[in-house]
Amino acid sequence: MDIVKREVRVSAKWLSTIATWGAIVSAYVLAALSLNRSRLTFSPLHLISGPDGRASLSKLQVLFFSLVVFGLVTFFLLRTGRLVEISGAILTLLGIAGGGAALARIVDAKATADVASPPASPVRPEWNDLFMTGNEFDVYRYQSFLFSLVVGVALIATGVTQLSSFEIPQTLLGVLGLSQAVYIGGKIAVKSS
Repeated sequence: MDIVKREVRVSAKWLSTIATWGAIVSAYVLAALSLNRSRLTFSPLHLISGPDGRASLSKLQVLFFSLVVFGLVTFFLLRTGRLVEISGAILTLLGIAGGGAALARIVDAKATADVASPPASPVRPEWNDLFMTGNEFDVYRYQSFLFSLVVGVALIATGVTQLSSFEIPQTLLGVLGLSQAVYIGGKIAVKSS
């Protein structure tokens, strides 16, 4: 049996953890500072609001998964001095969230272009925007949120040790993809009506 030896630099776990949290907070603050608003706000609702002013579930998913993966990769880099591979399942997950956000943006842009005059008063983003389509509770948005949360927690729980081999069951990826498709379909139906 051949034993492969590799020299790996390891820093203190507590120091890497503190530095990783600092990097995550810095990335979040940088995103908040990029908003072109009259007053500075660090509310995630403003970071994930769409052109209509309402909070966007797809933008929340992109922000959440991006910060989780960024944090895990940063932690691994600080602990070992090396970049870690990211599994295909994580790339698919980021693609589903990013694709949903891109399609939602297209639908919002089309609806905005079709409107003759802007709304009388600006809309403030609210947490319930994440689960509502029009004036009713949207089970598919809720489902997408819950399963995204479960996958994100699983990703954090496995940590950097399995980032390159992290797998998401195909059925769960299917649920996330289907939820995104129904979410976009709901936006199209509301905007067209």
